[in-house]
Amino acid sequence: VRFALLTPMLKFGLPFIPNALSASLMHRVDRYLLQELTSLADVGLYGVGFRFPFMLNFLMLSSFGRIWYASGMYDVAKQENSQQTHAKIATYFVSTYIICQYMLAVMAPTIIRILAAPDYFEAWKVLQVIALACCFYSIHPFFTTAAFIKNKTWYLPISHLIPALLSIGLNWTMLPRFGYMAAAFTTIATYSLYSFLNYLICRAFYPIKFEFGRMAALLGVCVLVVGASDLFQLNYVIVEGVPILEGVKEVALAVLLPLGVAISPYLHGDEKQSLARELEKVHPQAARLYLKCSGAN
Repeated sequence: VRFALLTPMLKFGLPFIPNALSASLMHRVDRYLLQELTSLADVGLYGVGFRFPFMLNFLMLSSFGRIWYASGMYDVAKQENSQQTHAKIATYFVSTYIICQYMLAVMAPTIIRILAAPDYFEAWKVLQVIALACCFYSIHPFFTTAAFIKNKTWYLPISHLIPALLSIGLNWTMLPRFGYMAAAFTTIATYSLYSFLNYLICRAFYPIKFEFGRMAALLGVCVLVVGASDLFQLNYVIVEGVPILEGVKEVALAVLLPLGVAISPYLHGDEKQSLARELEKVHPQAARLYLKCSGAN
């Protein structure tokens, strides 16, 4: 009986060994090549800009993954409308994640000015690009679900290894020419390919109709707002090296866009009602005002 249990356990678990190795390669090869192919200054700038989005990624995606991979996806799979529920959870989590990375990205110039030395100020550009890359990466847990539920874990190392090879090729080619920003944009390509490969796995074994158009629209708006903010920086009134007007503008944009999303057609009527019920537990008057402003009454 023990051998009867051991065989499927090994079949399920052994692929995680090469998966861990290929995942480490995918996530870390850019910094290794930076050290080999660029200057120490480039390594420092990239490291500062890379750190902030991945701190947020660790707080949100890693925390969610502990719940999702442990039992959440299996509980959802047992439900009658499991695929629809799966897609909705993906939309809500990824939307929240995109908004949080947007808030970090739009405030990047001021954040770096305050927390880093003047020599590292240009790292805010890396921060914004890596934040976008993390948004493409954030949806992958909802694709890899298929490998776990259908016992196809041997696909997982492949979905890590191919993007890792892409990262090596692009960084090796582009870093000597364009420096640390090439590594940042390569991360977008790497994480996009990683999520796409996992989507192909999901579609083959556990097809789900994800709300890609909805999430892409939100991401596109966030990218446009961040780009516009970068074009019109208000570096006029400076106090201790920090442009005050620019900081106020960034905070305003960071707050207004999520509020706009909450009252816009991005959220459906039933979703606004659910959000209002949760808000009512904290502040009933705010919940009523939200329903009035969002048109969900």
